[in-house]
Amino acid sequence: MANGVYAPSQDELNRAKRLVAAHQEAAAKGQGVTTLDGRLVDVLHVTEAQRLLAYADDIAVLSHV
Repeated sequence: MANGVYAPSQDELNRAKRLVAAHQEAAAKGQGVTTLDGRLVDVLHVTEAQRLLAYADDIAVLSHV
């Protein structure tokens, strides 16, 4: 029950996935930063997005135990 309360929302997960993808695309072009929805995206944002996605994965695994 607590996992559902503390789990990121689907909107948060979708944004995190888009953010990581935008950064990967920029990195493939040799760029260190990019924008998403008019906002700057740098490695700190990507790290936080990856952490959120990993957290959601952990919750999903625990929910099925």
